[in-house]
Amino acid sequence: MPPPETVEAVDENDEVTPAETHPPASGRLLVVAIGASAGGLEAFTDLLDVLPPDLGIAYVYVVHQASGRDSGLAEILRMHTAMPAVVVNEELPLQPDHVYLAPPGIQLSVLGLHLVPTPRPTDRTQYTPIDALMSSLAKALETCAVGVVLSGTGVDGSTGLREIKGVGGITIAQDPETARYDGMPRAAIATGSVDLVLTPPRIAEELQRIGRHPYVRAAYARRPGDELVIHQEHLLRIFTMLRNTSGVDFTHYRPPTIRLWLPGCSTGEEAYSVAIALLECLGEESSAVPVQIFATDVSETAIEHARNGLYADSIAADLSPERLRRFFTKTDGGKYRIAKAVRDLCVFARQDVTRDPPFSKLDLILCRNVLIYMGAVLQRKLMTVFHYALKPSGFLMLGGAETVGAQADLFAVIDKKHRIFVKRPIETPSDFPFPVEYNPSRSSHRAPRLPAEMHTPHSFQNEANRLVLDRYGPPGVIVDENFQIVQFRGKTGLYLEPAPGDAAQSLNLLKMAREGLLHGLQTALYGARKSDRPVRKEGLRVEFNGAGHEFVLHVIPLSAPGEGRHFLVLFETAGTSEAAHEVTSAPPAPPVAA
Repeated sequence: MPPPETVEAVDENDEVTPAETHPPASGRLLVVAIGASAGGLEAFTDLLDVLPPDLGIAYVYVVHQASGRDSGLAEILRMHTAMPAVVVNEELPLQPDHVYLAPPGIQLSVLGLHLVPTPRPTDRTQYTPIDALMSSLAKALETCAVGVVLSGTGVDGSTGLREIKGVGGITIAQDPETARYDGMPRAAIATGSVDLVLTPPRIAEELQRIGRHPYVRAAYARRPGDELVIHQEHLLRIFTMLRNTSGVDFTHYRPPTIRLWLPGCSTGEEAYSVAIALLECLGEESSAVPVQIFATDVSETAIEHARNGLYADSIAADLSPERLRRFFTKTDGGKYRIAKAVRDLCVFARQDVTRDPPFSKLDLILCRNVLIYMGAVLQRKLMTVFHYALKPSGFLMLGGAETVGAQADLFAVIDKKHRIFVKRPIETPSDFPFPVEYNPSRSSHRAPRLPAEMHTPHSFQNEANRLVLDRYGPPGVIVDENFQIVQFRGKTGLYLEPAPGDAAQSLNLLKMAREGLLHGLQTALYGARKSDRPVRKEGLRVEFNGAGHEFVLHVIPLSAPGEGRHFLVLFETAGTSEAAHEVTSAPPAPPVAA
């Protein structure tokens, strides 16, 4: 490996000879999809006036037009460029240095290196010809796709740009301040998937720079199907350049973990199927890409079944011999057990998705055929929770009969047929109720049986207990000897938030403490555990939503026959009550008699 100082950087302004401006016949063509609506023609002609006609790039221009009327668009554009302006009335091969136009009422898509015209859809679905073109371009050409959104109203083009960005292409939006109608550029920018925001003349200059850059030439000279592989030695060279430039050494940073959550996982088949699909997709890179799949269900019995990973021999009828051999082992009893490599990717935990804290910083949530069992109010609440749990641009996949419903402001459609949505780049509503009212046992022991009346859904006693707790009782948690949360009491979102990582770490009280809480909480917990007496700490402050909140912390030891030691942790708003001081100052209660 050469020393860092010998690494040569390529000047992005380097010129190339005319012979280099066209890709080889066996290569791939750089194609720019340009979408516009009202005010877009003015922007596009401003772009063409500056754009050289010999960059070796193909341009496809789609503008919203009324069906059945010839706008004379081709003639107008020919006055602004020396490139042929071709109206696509039939399937045509894409050629460099051509401008292709969609006739009124026709939708264009890219198949291979061909443009395919189809009639405008006649059903009631929203007509989005720009999204249709860009989406097909992303699938066909991947890194050789460029998407540009110009002036217009509505949101057409936003989804298409996101898909181009997702496959490594380049995305550009017109500066909204220069657009006659800024709706489409602003909607595109709001997706977080736009690389550059420029005026039309600057877009032309950027396309010239891209088209003549040696890196781009090399990229689209690769054959379809070729993968861009970064070897370890190349990665180290990149890290060296970053260190020399920024002073930060990324050499020993852990690679990012791809995080998934499957609420309602039942007995684990779906979670293991997702793990298998990821292992197959990653191939030889699977060992280098950390994966965490959190699979949860309200049924403890189902979770235990899922953890065991043991299934009847009848699954052989649904699996290929290769998958059966690679991902399963046959037991002495004739059943099949999931291979350890698959089980290691999955963390199973009991969880009531409507009430327990969600995971966070997730790349994907698969919640298939769970919402159909919930009413509209609960569905809306769950959509907000999912939005909170996902990373920016994280994905949500629902069942075939499910949708985000009224929460379309939180999620955008990526694939309507397969019910795949993406998180919109907006703040999760700050007033959504953090789902921690339910009290499931989190310990490894089976939860004790509750009295029969507590199992009755409409029990008056249960409802009264809930109202008293919510209105008068301070929120808190019960933790075990190792400070793992086994029960939530009331709404603790002001003090606690889910922590990233595996399920065991995510439910550790010290890991979940919000900013400002950790030191006081840690001192109180260890003090109560050492002395086996209640501990009360006043004057503590926690930071939440940019504001400080003062509170009193109580840690009270609990004991019961046959159970390990536990602690009740209460968060009391400062000045609300003196009664808790009397309780926590008293000696610990004797164990409850059996």
